[in-house]
This record gives sequence, structure tokens and C-alpha cells, in this order.
Amino acid sequence: MRIAGFAGKVKDFRLYLIAMRTWLAWERAGARKKEAC
Repeated sequence: MRIAGFAGKVKDFRLYLIAMRTWLAWERAGARKKEAC
């Protein structure tokens, strides 16, 4: 049970990191578009 729970937390953490990276990439792209305009 503990191992399965830990694996689940790690999976959630990885998804969280991926989401943060994509969000930061979107933010940077948005900033570039604003500057270009």
C-alpha cells in the first residue's frame, strides 16, 4: 500500500512539473507576442 501510494504521488508530481513547464512556456510565448505587437 505504501509503495503504491508513493508511486501515485510521484506520478502526480511529474504531471505537476510537466504542467508547470508547459504553463511557463505559454507565459513566455505570450510575453513575446505582446512585445512583438
